[in-house]
Amino acid sequence: MERLKDAVEGADGLRPFRAPSAVRRLGACLALAGALAAGGCAQDAREPAVRLVDGSRAPEAPVALADAGRLIVSTRVRILPAGALDPALLRGCSEAFGRAVLGPDDVVVERVGVGGRSLTFRHPKAQRLLGCDDGAGPREHAGPWCGFAEGKLRAGRVTDPRVDLSCRDRAGRQIAFAWLNPERGARWIAVEAGSYTEVYEVAAGLPVRVTTGIVRPERSSAVLEVTQYAPGGGELSRRSVEVFVAG
Repeated sequence: MERLKDAVEGADGLRPFRAPSAVRRLGACLALAGALAAGGCAQDAREPAVRLVDGSRAPEAPVALADAGRLIVSTRVRILPAGALDPALLRGCSEAFGRAVLGPDDVVVERVGVGGRSLTFRHPKAQRLLGCDDGAGPREHAGPWCGFAEGKLRAGRVTDPRVDLSCRDRAGRQIAFAWLNPERGARWIAVEAGSYTEVYEVAAGLPVRVTTGIVRPERSSAVLEVTQYAPGGGELSRRSVEVFVAG
């Protein structure tokens, strides 16, 4: 059980994994295809012009991570009351759990990255974490979200990454979503994505919903190479893990 603490403490669906170099390169152009304004994966790292999945430009990379190496792509995060969301997004997410669990004043963490977007929020009446996922590709059912997740919370930490493999990118390739627990004192969680590193800011004291294109469908799993950073940019931990769909 000790090894299961690599990224999600106590998570049943998580195993340490060292991806071979060929697998680590799988995500090199996955999400960046169509996200870079010019030059594809050969885009000059000094002028990346990266676009997120909703078409908006990626925020500036944190200055504290300037020496982290490789191209840093920041995701966008917002902490907002559920009532501030687009009504269709709110309704499609809340009602997916079989009941309207979100009130207009409940806090929601919205994340938008290169390959996908998500909502994360606490169940207002139970120690559970709920989330809705979306990619830019085709979906199996109608509605604004292509995947959903529900996990148990213990002392504010999710007990399983709740991997979701239901969404696809613009090219129709499978992508994965998973929750990661921040280390104590962590400000950012970085996930390798082939030719660049996608950075997620910790928000609202909740686990962080991340996305990856390095998926192993035959194992119902995804590979995450994760680094967590303190506010000043100091590295808190670096781990390579394979996260599994619960079941």
